[in-house]
Amino acid sequence: NRSTNHSEFLNTIRKAISMLPKKARERLAGVGLALPYSFSSGRDQEGYFNALQIEIEEHLGVSVFVQNDITAAVSGESMFGVAKPLSDYMYFYLGANLHGRLVLNHQIYNGNSPLSFDVGMAALEKELAKHRQPLEPLWERTGSWPDYGDLLIAWEGRLIDQMAQSLESVSQFVEFETVVLSSYAPPEICGDICRKLEAQTGVRAVAGNITPSPKAVGAASLPFSSRFIVE
Repeated sequence: NRSTNHSEFLNTIRKAISMLPKKARERLAGVGLALPYSFSSGRDQEGYFNALQIEIEEHLGVSVFVQNDITAAVSGESMFGVAKPLSDYMYFYLGANLHGRLVLNHQIYNGNSPLSFDVGMAALEKELAKHRQPLEPLWERTGSWPDYGDLLIAWEGRLIDQMAQSLESVSQFVEFETVVLSSYAPPEICGDICRKLEAQTGVRAVAGNITPSPKAVGAASLPFSSRFIVE
């Protein structure tokens, strides 16, 4: 085996595999990795993903599937979540930023310029910090947020306006009847956003039910779902 710059990464994967029961290890279809794009670095993202895949496969001796984290989250929601019965829909992931993907005939379209907008939870965090509000609950994967009052309402308004604008742009070219919103934000927050978006646009909006980490579930499903992703 050649040397690697990802020894800690590989050890983490080995440890995860070793925790599986012996019979489950024998049935392992592969390892799925969900990683964010890093446009600021200027590197070839697909080339990096491919090189990482080859390197890990050489060291571990199992099939490895590397995919963008947002696209992986769509995969998980499509296979195991509320989007399972849907063939055509617009998908939004609400994390630090707002991200979007289009799904047509069960295929996820990555596109050359995946949608990403600075109206997500990082934008809310900035506003809360200005008003000395507690920030830690935003990034906790369980539990509810405090009552942020008008700051939360104003942020939801900006977020929904951006989602509506994206839907309007995409609907000029394709037809879809449903929007799916996934996030590790509390379910009541996602549900409120969906209700307001539906009222504003008339498009059915549903909150994802893979919580608290749709990206992790999507990564685990990559050995099966990667065939449905269209670049």
